[in-house]
Amino acid sequence: MRREWLLVFNALLLCICVPAAAQEGEIQSRQQDLRQILREFLGSGYTELRDEEISVSGPTEGDLGRPVYCLRASVTSARGERWDAILAVHAMRMYVTMYWRHTKGRPEQNGETAVDSATAARIAWDFAASHFPNWGDQLQLTRVQKPLSRSAGGIPQYHYHWTGQRDGAETGDWVVVSVSTTGQIMGYLCNAARHHTRDEVTVPRWRALAKVRGMIRERADFDPEEVQLSAKLVLSYPFAPHEGPVCVVTATRPSRREGWSNPRLTRHIDAVTGEEVSSPLDTLTDDSYFFHAP
Repeated sequence: MRREWLLVFNALLLCICVPAAAQEGEIQSRQQDLRQILREFLGSGYTELRDEEISVSGPTEGDLGRPVYCLRASVTSARGERWDAILAVHAMRMYVTMYWRHTKGRPEQNGETAVDSATAARIAWDFAASHFPNWGDQLQLTRVQKPLSRSAGGIPQYHYHWTGQRDGAETGDWVVVSVSTTGQIMGYLCNAARHHTRDEVTVPRWRALAKVRGMIRERADFDPEEVQLSAKLVLSYPFAPHEGPVCVVTATRPSRREGWSNPRLTRHIDAVTGEEVSSPLDTLTDDSYFFHAP
C-alpha cells in the first residue's frame, strides 16, 4: 500500500477514537439509524447486537476530512470468532466510508484455512459490489497489492483498489478492500462521487499545467525544466465546491542520488474556476521532499 494510504488509515484511526460530546443532541436523533446501518453493513453470520453494544460518536471531521459519525461494536460470529468492528458513516449522505476489523488474534491461529489469490479477489469483489453505493460498470480494478510475509508483522492481507472511469476521465469514485489470507474482510475505504460531467469543465488542461509549473518556479532551487508534469481529469473531488471536477496535476523530478525515489508533488486545480483546491489531506503530506530532496 502506498505511503499516502498508510497516512490516511492512521488519520482515520485517530479520528474514530475521539468522541464529539458537543454534538450529543444531534447524535440522539440519528442513533437508531446509525446502529441499523452498522447491522446491515455487517450482514448475517454474527450474534445480534443490542443497541447498548454499539457506541456512536460524532459527527467529527476525520475520515478524509469529511464529517462522519464513528461507530464501534464488539462482534461475535456464529463460529465464536470475536473482533471489534469500527465504522465511519458520512454525516450528510449516511453511507459507510470506512470499515476496519480489529481482530482479537491472528486468524491463522484460529485454525482457519488460507485462501488463494483468486478466491481472495472474488471475496473482495463481492464485498465491494454489495457495499459500495455507486458500484457499477464504471468501476475498474486499478491496483492489487499482494500480502507481505508473516515476518513483516500483522495479518497478511491482499489490497484491491477500484477506480471509477467514464468518458476518458475518473469519476471520483474509488474503493479499497483488504482481505486477509484466510478470507476475512479486514478493511474497506471508499468515496462515492457526486455526479458531474465533462460539460461542466471550463479550464483546459494546459492552463492547469501552467498554474502548477508557475507555482514550482516560485519555490524551486533547482532547474524547473527538469520537472515532468502530467494531468488527469477527475469529475468529482470531495473538497472542490459542490464536489465538482478538478484537474489533478502531478509533478515529478529526477533524484540527484542513485537509488533514491524521484520526488513527486500533486496539486488539485478546480476545473471550473482554475483555482487550487486544498484539502485536509494536505496536512498529511509534506512538499519538502519534492523541493529539497538531494
